Amino acid sequence: MLGKSNKGNVSEKSRKPKEFAKDKGLRFPKYIKKDFLLDKSNGLLDNDTLTIIYELSIVNESWNYQCRRMSIKEMIPRQRLSFDLGNVLDFHFFGLYRKS
Repeated sequence: MLGKSNKGNVSEKSRKPKEFAKDKGLRFPKYIKKDFLLDKSNGLLDNDTLTIIYELSIVNESWNYQCRRMSIKEMIPRQRLSFDLGNVLDFHFFGLYRKS
């Protein structure tokens, strides 16, 4: 996230699989500190509005990360991958999120 002065770049990247479930948060607990967000000098809140732009990448490989003893790779068929990507875009997981 960048403030008005293009400072305060805060981002979270992960190469590990992440599970995003409704009402369970984004699984990035250390994404941004509240004090940093509320500090007016950072310019992140414009008229009490926070704008978050995010990007989601879908890969065609998934891992069985719930069972730590076994690492089983599964391939997602390409036709399903494009269908899943369409569903992600329909459910607003990609794009601009504005919370006032």
